Formats: sequence, C-alpha cells, structure tokens
Amino acid sequence: MSAHQSRLNANRRYREKMRAMGLRPIQIWVRDVRQSGFAEECRRQSLLLRGDTHHDSLTFRAAHGSHPQSSEERQPGDAAPPQGMPAHNPFSTMSV
Repeated sequence: MSAHQSRLNANRRYREKMRAMGLRPIQIWVRDVRQSGFAEECRRQSLLLRGDTHHDSLTFRAAHGSHPQSSEERQPGDAAPPQGMPAHNPFSTMSV
C-alpha cells in the first residue's frame, strides 16, 4: 500500500469515527487574517463602533444566549468561564 493510499484510508476512518459520534463535516469561508490590511480594517471598524450602544456585546449575548458560567450550571466537559468573567450567569434570568 502506498503512503498516499494509507493517508486516504486514515482520513476515511477518521471521518467515519466522527460521523459515528454524530458530527458532520462542513466548509466555511472566512476572512484571511494574514492578508495585508486586515488588522487596519478591523481597527477602523472598531473605531466606528466606539460609543455606539447598539453594538454592546452584552446585549448581543443576552439576545443570542450564553453558555453556563457558574459551577452549578456547568456540565462535565463544559469549559470554565474565561478569566475575568463573572462566576455567575447574568443572563440566566433574562427573558429574550
């Protein structure tokens, strides 16, 4: 068996394993962050939003849900909240 054929078989087995776990492959297109001008454009857009209360990230999270953050709400395998985030979930009692 050639090295190429071996890699194809390994890839096939990996995909079968992932599908057996209930997952499916997807392909998405995202901006290339290595492209020249990307950082400058991000900064430009960020500055445009400075002081704009309509783009508040907490409002976005409240409208789109959030992950459990307190140790009581987390399930085994859930990630802990990022450092500096509150230990409680401020959105757990909010109605959307």
